[in-house]
Amino acid sequence: MIELKPSGSLPPVTSGAPPACPVTARSAAQTAVRVGAQVGGFLLSLGALYWCFRTATSDPGLRENWPKLLQLPWWLMVALPLVSALTVVLSGLVFATVISPVRKLSALDVVSVNGVCTLLGYFPFKLSLLFRVFWHNRKDRIDLLTIGGWFGAVAAVILASLAAAVVAALLAAHRPLLFVLVGVIALVVFGGMLLPAAGLARAVSEWLRAKLSPALGDKLFKLTTGLDMLRDRRMLLAAMGLRGLDLAAQAVRFTLASQAAAMAGLLDVPLEPAEAAIAGSLYFLLQVLAPAGVAGVREAGTVAILSTISGGLRAEQVTAVVLVVSASELVGNVLVGVPAGLRLWWRAGKLAAPAAH
Repeated sequence: MIELKPSGSLPPVTSGAPPACPVTARSAAQTAVRVGAQVGGFLLSLGALYWCFRTATSDPGLRENWPKLLQLPWWLMVALPLVSALTVVLSGLVFATVISPVRKLSALDVVSVNGVCTLLGYFPFKLSLLFRVFWHNRKDRIDLLTIGGWFGAVAAVILASLAAAVVAALLAAHRPLLFVLVGVIALVVFGGMLLPAAGLARAVSEWLRAKLSPALGDKLFKLTTGLDMLRDRRMLLAAMGLRGLDLAAQAVRFTLASQAAAMAGLLDVPLEPAEAAIAGSLYFLLQVLAPAGVAGVREAGTVAILSTISGGLRAEQVTAVVLVVSASELVGNVLVGVPAGLRLWWRAGKLAAPAAH
């Protein structure tokens, strides 16, 4: 009979959960850092908004005039939120127009998505961007790479229009009619510059695509679909026109807010057209770039920059105008965002279709 004996010591048997995977632990740590950054950024934004309130009420004379805003003419109290609602509609139409050369989407759907995104933009974690991507991926069956190219094309149109506004402000700051004329010409020029730039970028991407594998080349083509959008002349003309109307609405909103502040005794004289245009453009740009919720960052940034470049306005006066804009914008966003959300909820049954990958 052969007796089997252990030839060596066996490793000890341990009980309990296995050791954590380093990759999983690292991912959890990165997620915690991102969440902490978003929460911290949101709290800083609220702190910036509180600073705006403190600045606006720092002057005892101005503090006593704030209740007078409730005594403004009815047409002004109605016009302010309506103009804000108009900016939501116009920016949604820009999204629908930019993608039109490669995909026809319902303008009402895209505007509705934009309306919901304006409400989600007040919160951290980029909920507005996540919702926009989710809806267009699930509802419209647009793959994620094409969505990235689409949003890149929208960003290019926005930057071109903001550059036109800056040029108009630099060349015709104190001449309203000339300011409008220069702004329109600058919109055409900067919009036209996107055509050759997109064509050159497409040629480079096609050269690079030829050197990649078919799978990677297909991904690169989808990611650069925005270049084909920007090469469409009719789209550019329409999109830059909508952006021009949006910039005008932003300027009108600040003009109306400054008139309201002046009527209430919070401002000596209303803003000039160029000042209103610069303020509207700054407000919009900071809203887009806000990392953790729009409230606070755009207000404090607009106040800081506008009070610096405007010689005759004190910080507390500029803050009063900006806060009037923000308050009326909240009302306008609700007027558009709530019906838009109800409409999308009504259509949400179609989201059961599988997402495009």
